[in-house]
Amino acid sequence: MFEIMAKSENKGNNTKAKTLVEHTEDLLKVFEILSNTINFEDIKKDFKENLRVIAILHDLGKANIKFQKKLKLGEINSNINFIIKKIDMLISETEEKKSFKINSEVFLEIDKLIIEIKDYLKENKSFFEETSITNIENVLKVLKNIIIKLEKMEIETVKENRKLIDKEFKKLKVEDIRHNFLSGAFMKDILSTLNITEEKHILYKAIMLHHGSYEKYLEIPFSDVQKSIYEDVKQGIFNNDNFSKRSLEEFIKNQLNISFNYKKDNFFYY
Repeated sequence: MFEIMAKSENKGNNTKAKTLVEHTEDLLKVFEILSNTINFEDIKKDFKENLRVIAILHDLGKANIKFQKKLKLGEINSNINFIIKKIDMLISETEEKKSFKINSEVFLEIDKLIIEIKDYLKENKSFFEETSITNIENVLKVLKNIIIKLEKMEIETVKENRKLIDKEFKKLKVEDIRHNFLSGAFMKDILSTLNITEEKHILYKAIMLHHGSYEKYLEIPFSDVQKSIYEDVKQGIFNNDNFSKRSLEEFIKNQLNISFNYKKDNFFYY
C-alpha cells in the first residue's frame, strides 16, 4: 500500500522523500517558531489560528493520482539526471585528454543507479503509463551504451546518443492541474466544521494561490478542475485501495480536532 507523498527524493540536491503528513508537520514546526517571535493577534483577531489552518490544509491537493505519478516520475528523473551529469563530466574529460580511463567508482555508481531505477520502476509500475516505461527503459539502454562507446573512444557516437537521451527525456512528464488549485476541494466542509465563515474566502485564496500565477489560473476551465477533482482526487486516491489514507485522516483529526472519513464525507466541492 502506498502512502500519499508530498516530496520525492532528489539525489542532485540531497532532498529526501516526504509523505504529505511529514511535509505538513515540518511546516507546522516553522509556524511554531514564527508564533514564538511574532504576535499574530496584533495583526488581526484569529489571524494566528487561521494561519495554522492554512498551513495544515495548504497541500491537500497533492492527494491526487496525477501528482503522485509526477512524484514517482520525478524520482526517476532526478536519478537519471544525476547519471547524465556524471556522463557529461566523463565526455568532457575524454575530449580534453583525448583518452578515456573510467574511474571504477564512477562506473560502479552509475551501474548501481541504473539497477536502482529498474527496481524502482518494477516496484511502482502501476504509477506509469506503458509509454513512460518504454521511454525510461530506452534512456537506461542509451546510458549503458554511452559508457561502452566512451571506452571505445567513439565520441561522435556518444554525442548522438546524448542527444537521444534529451529527446526521450522530454517525453517523461505528467500533465496535471496545479495541486494547490485542487486543495480547495477539501475546504468547504472542513471550514464549515471549524465554523470559519467570515474569513473563509481569504483562506481559500491563500491556499489555492500559494503557487503559480493568478492570471494563468483564470485560463483553466472550471470543467477541467471538476473533472480532476473527480478522476484524480476522488477516484484516483480516495476510492483507490492501493493508497493508505489513515495517517492523513488521523493527522487532520488530531490537528483540527474534527473527525471525518474521506470516503464517507462529502467534501469534493468548491
